[in-house]
Amino acid sequence: MNRYQRNIDLLNSIRQYLPPKKDKSVRVFLDEKDLNNYDDAELFRMFFVFCQDNLDENAKKFGMPNAIFCFERNNGLNAWACRHKDVYIISMYDMYFQTLKQRIIDENRLNEALDFDKKYGPLLSVISIRIEDLIFHSSALFTYYHELAHLIQYKSKGSEIRFENDNNCSFSLLNHIYEFDADLNGSQFVCLHLLDYIINSNIVDNKLVEQLLSIGLASILITRLILEDCKDNSKVEPLYFKEKSHPHTVIRAVYILNHMIHAAKNNLPNSKLNDKYILQDCFSIVSDFFNNYALKDFLEEMYYNPKPVEDYVNFLNSESENYKELVRFQHHKFDID
Repeated sequence: MNRYQRNIDLLNSIRQYLPPKKDKSVRVFLDEKDLNNYDDAELFRMFFVFCQDNLDENAKKFGMPNAIFCFERNNGLNAWACRHKDVYIISMYDMYFQTLKQRIIDENRLNEALDFDKKYGPLLSVISIRIEDLIFHSSALFTYYHELAHLIQYKSKGSEIRFENDNNCSFSLLNHIYEFDADLNGSQFVCLHLLDYIINSNIVDNKLVEQLLSIGLASILITRLILEDCKDNSKVEPLYFKEKSHPHTVIRAVYILNHMIHAAKNNLPNSKLNDKYILQDCFSIVSDFFNNYALKDFLEEMYYNPKPVEDYVNFLNSESENYKELVRFQHHKFDID
């Protein structure tokens, strides 16, 4: 029996103990035969292999030896993490995975909206991956590492815990702190994957490093907006702070950028990176991706008036010092060189 079907059989055996869906219906996990019915079956399998291999290597470092990844049939744009006794689960909705691929790769939005060959020609000449594939991979990896952080956060809890992205709940500072921590973990590992391209391709030009980081940051912001079902010409959600269960997307973009720059500078001590250029380039990619002038104006306003956002980021960072179960205080367990 292959590893994927083993995971599904285990999930089906404990399904009655897992949190129900929002509509109270039973969860349906995709088995090996189900995957064959998808046009992107091979992509599903490749992503599963990466995630399960990563769990096999890293989860045990945090005392979670029985950690599994799976796909679930659901029309929502979601992913979730759950613990049942000694079983730790990360599940991604099939529609979410397919939507990321469709919106980023199949619709070819970026190549139509931007002249990538002209603007990013020098970068494209030294990395062996298409920009749209890089953004898709970064988006999917961010989601996985974000959910992994939730498992780590709740490893020490005795109750059955489940996280599922839902930003319609009432404000909880604890939730904002956990999301802050999970986002930092996701962005840290996306940055490390980007650094692999920089190191392996021997990129030393600061401008090329900045462009690659701006693309990585844009991929995360695009992911968040896709999750929120941001469509062409849709209204942009007004900026908020102590509201809802998750921080506002722009707030998340700012602290993710700060963390990615910090990680890049630590690993590239000789580089001189311009934070403002990276953020501006990221916002340009995102607004062009969604072809949304309202979004572009909103992002520009945040760019030129960052203090309210920065103040809330500093607040979250300060408050998170009180929660030692966060990944930021356990990150050494990953044993990354």
